[in-house]
Amino acid sequence: MLDIAYDPPSRSPGKPLKWILLDSLVIAGIAFVASLPGDRLPSELDLYVAMRVFLYAFFVQLAVERGLKARKVKRR
Repeated sequence: MLDIAYDPPSRSPGKPLKWILLDSLVIAGIAFVASLPGDRLPSELDLYVAMRVFLYAFFVQLAVERGLKARKVKRR
């Protein structure tokens, strides 16, 4: 999870927000094009699915770039 309570001074500030958004848009654009059919013109349903893939890829990449991580579960 993001460090909310303590921000160590030695940590680098990371990428600027505009570069994070640009990276997320590039990856989401690749996912959009990859989900389109290659043998015919896309239908409305194909474009709907491609737009959903675009949004999912964009938000997942944005979360990864911002530093959100899965929580580790301690096993006994």
